[in-house]
Amino acid sequence: MFHISLERSLTHIKEQIEKPEVKMTFELLKGADKNKLILMFTHDLELDSVLKTVQGYNRVLREIPVNTLLSANDLAQINVSLIKIFE
Repeated sequence: MFHISLERSLTHIKEQIEKPEVKMTFELLKGADKNKLILMFTHDLELDSVLKTVQGYNRVLREIPVNTLLSANDLAQINVSLIKIFE
């Protein structure tokens, strides 16, 4: 769940950065010789690399059959679920 939420949040941030208002703000900052501020913002964020990492985690995690473990009602079902996860 964490990585799914993180991916959703990072995608939303990326969409916000691509909006015309934000691009205009960056252009105004460039015009005011505040390039260092823009560079610090984009460098600190490293949005693309973090988003790619999270998407990779999500691809791996989607393949793990966690739902069978979550729906297990007894120890035998838990054992079967754990075996399926680590096969």
